[in-house]
Amino acid sequence: MTTCSESRHIKSVAIRHAWAARVGHLIAGIGPEHARCRYSNYIPSTDLQAAAKAAVMAYGRGSPWSMVLAGPPGTGKTHLLASMWHHFNVWKARKEISELGTLDDYAGPFGVIATETALEWRWRRATDAQFSRRHDNGESPTDILNELATTVLLIIDDFGIVSPTAAAWHNAMNQILCERYRSGHHTVLSTNLRSREVAGIYGAHGERIASRLSAGQCLRLDGPDRRRVA
Repeated sequence: MTTCSESRHIKSVAIRHAWAARVGHLIAGIGPEHARCRYSNYIPSTDLQAAAKAAVMAYGRGSPWSMVLAGPPGTGKTHLLASMWHHFNVWKARKEISELGTLDDYAGPFGVIATETALEWRWRRATDAQFSRRHDNGESPTDILNELATTVLLIIDDFGIVSPTAAAWHNAMNQILCERYRSGHHTVLSTNLRSREVAGIYGAHGERIASRLSAGQCLRLDGPDRRRVA
């Protein structure tokens, strides 16, 4: 016969496994290879990387509305974004599960994490379906814009990588960031670009986007490409 303590342990293990599966699925928005990224296994190799890690770990209530991690490829920007998302979601899941007692009552992930390319593809697919009167995925462009504009935490990897000719998406991203800036919703981005390059990518909206992001926290990372070194 199973004791109460054994039953609680079994339930706790089941919840952790179910939650881990959800984390692995949801974080696939920036690549499944980042599912195991944690603050603890991000090892800075430069002073700027160490400063960025400390700032990301301290980000939360009372922080500026946005944080931008900028630097060349392979300096650990995505690792830090994935670690942040995991940190906030594990904290939220543990809190809710401990209060509600079951994963079935868990309200869902704390925010959205994805590359900008993945978000643009999702939005364009919904737009194309709307014009062709297909609604196979059940989403409209407005649904997606509302979700991205209002979610508590929005993390976008590889910001600025979408083609400069994607004017419709640039307009959508401007709407999303304007609303998040106005409401103060936390927004964290990574980019390989500098501020002036971001302004150039987003055309008519570029200067406005760059200006609003500059009102937040901007961190620069440097160092060798970790992927090549590995």
